[in-house]
Amino acid sequence: MPLAIKIGPIYERQKNMLDRGLWLLTHKTLLVNLLADELQPKGIKVNALFPGGVKSDLLPWTKNLTNESVPIAEIIASEDKYQHTTGQFFDDQGKIVKLNHRKYNAKRARKILDKYL
Repeated sequence: MPLAIKIGPIYERQKNMLDRGLWLLTHKTLLVNLLADELQPKGIKVNALFPGGVKSDLLPWTKNLTNESVPIAEIIASEDKYQHTTGQFFDDQGKIVKLNHRKYNAKRARKILDKYL
């Protein structure tokens, strides 16, 4: 979903399943920004990973996927080179997904998420 996050608007509608999915995706992205900003002074890192298609019981179509692991997640969580990395979004290959910082930043996240927190 990195492309949807990069080019789509921050969704506030939840009138149908597509709206709800985009709302969840954009608001979770804002939440990562907010948590990374607030927890960084305490030495806690917060990052997000777009794992690609992974076999699971979450949805009917994910039960048929063949990928059962996301090895890059362990690497990002444990390797020294990521020790101070926070507020980043990684794709399934471990590459940082560059987001528009005018759209996704801690200040905007606080404003939008305030009613949910």
